[in-house]
Amino acid sequence: MKIKFPNKSYIAILCIYLLVFGRQALAQTNVVTQHNNLSRTGWNNTEYLLNTKNVSKGLFGKLFTRPVDDQLYAQLLIMNGVSIPGKGKKNIVFAATVNNSVYAYDADSANITDPYWQVNLTPDGLRSVHKSDETGACGGAYKDFSGNMGIVSTPVIDTLTNTIYIVARSVAPDRTNFVQYFHALDVSTGEEKQNSPVLITAQVPGTGTGVVNGVISFDAQKQNQRCGLLLLNGKVYITYASHCDWGPYHGWILGYDATTLQ
Repeated sequence: MKIKFPNKSYIAILCIYLLVFGRQALAQTNVVTQHNNLSRTGWNNTEYLLNTKNVSKGLFGKLFTRPVDDQLYAQLLIMNGVSIPGKGKKNIVFAATVNNSVYAYDADSANITDPYWQVNLTPDGLRSVHKSDETGACGGAYKDFSGNMGIVSTPVIDTLTNTIYIVARSVAPDRTNFVQYFHALDVSTGEEKQNSPVLITAQVPGTGTGVVNGVISFDAQKQNQRCGLLLLNGKVYITYASHCDWGPYHGWILGYDATTLQ
């Protein structure tokens, strides 16, 4: 799969690439976590047909494109056999943008142009966090992102419960309230699952920089949630670093129960 970004535009184009033999398209392989597996190797261990002879012009190439509302930093994910209401079982490609939007597109058909569902996870009255909101990062010249930075980490999908987990970042227009929410969405509809979303907060006792009365608190503005989410043994792990070492920041690891979201 490949993403194209047109010049002077925030509209990203989702491009689907598949290997085709005549008119027959091969079945998709589930890609439900960053780089395919818990080891993050990127290896598709079910692939047995691709080789240097058939990955060539005329046999391998772009089949169709799909629009999304902003850039894609998160890796695309694919889940087979998703039950779409009124449509039956479909293979779906999920795309999450830095404008906090999530799309569920048909992964196979060039003729199904509309997403099966589309949601925006920005709370009412807020907007996506923008690079300019990181006012102290790199001395005010923050360039690690080119614009919005709402959803930047790769989500993760639980195929047993048909849930896609996502972290989305938002802020009040006057920058007085930075928030990060942990979402659990139904892959069939895009609707929030029970107990979702959850406002991400955390505190630990400590003596590090930014400590107040012996407590270090999570800072939703300064903590950069870039790493892909991890689903392991019934917990979703969310990790954090900094924006251009703008302090005080800390390396947080948060684990949420995948069912209760506690």
